Amino acid sequence: MGSLARWFVIALLVGVPGGWSATCCAASADYSGLQLEIQLASPSVVLGEPVIVSLKLTNRGATPVTSSYRLIPGLMISQDGKSFSPYDPHPFMGSVVAIQPRPPELLNPGQAKSVQVQVLYVPSLLFSSAEPRAAAAGAESLSWEERALRAYYGPSTKHLAFPRPGKYYLKARYGSVESEVATLSVAYPKGGDARAWEELKSTPYAVCIQSPHWSLRATDVVAFSDFLVRYPNTVYSRPLARALISYLEHPPGGKPLSSEERDLLTTLKRRYGEPRRLD
Repeated sequence: MGSLARWFVIALLVGVPGGWSATCCAASADYSGLQLEIQLASPSVVLGEPVIVSLKLTNRGATPVTSSYRLIPGLMISQDGKSFSPYDPHPFMGSVVAIQPRPPELLNPGQAKSVQVQVLYVPSLLFSSAEPRAAAAGAESLSWEERALRAYYGPSTKHLAFPRPGKYYLKARYGSVESEVATLSVAYPKGGDARAWEELKSTPYAVCIQSPHWSLRATDVVAFSDFLVRYPNTVYSRPLARALISYLEHPPGGKPLSSEERDLLTTLKRRYGEPRRLD
């Protein structure tokens, strides 16, 4: 099994919050006492800016709730407020999750479980039926890992969760329980943000923000470091810097940092702080 495939399996065992969690609940479970809440860190963002969503699952009933899977709600997104689709940052994982059960988790009466999800990028595989056939041209000759990596590692505009300015609607779901709907406004960036986005949108900025530990490459670190020198204070700068920090703190394979990388890590942490710890 190649390194990329091994990472996929590890991610499954650890658990990844996202849309697939909404469908992992036992069908016979009683969730009538559960309350689900959703809150956006900000009700408005600009195109390409990460959205931080807080989800809270509370047991308001009189009996404990047990699940064979993680007690994590899934996130649903809609562009019209009527038709919602699961937000799934790792769409190929769903079929494997079903055969990777976790120890039962318990939520006692009055107990709550909260998670934060960063929403920016929704990859899809070249061999997915949702992809135009032209996009998969020649994919048959590629290995599974090559196809997966190519699908992830593309321009930031390729699979944005909020691909164009306008209003979006988000809600959480766990089994049959749903939260109220939160509204998000996405606008065109202006001024320095607009100039920065013009540079970033053709790069793998978005997937690097969402999965820095395996999607960043050495050339990306250099390119994004240079970007931060030229654009230190845009809405994209802090998320990007923190992705670089996370990558440098945990380099692939535990490879020692060069002196230049150590200096970069020190500078980024001093200027932008520690990376946000998301579930």
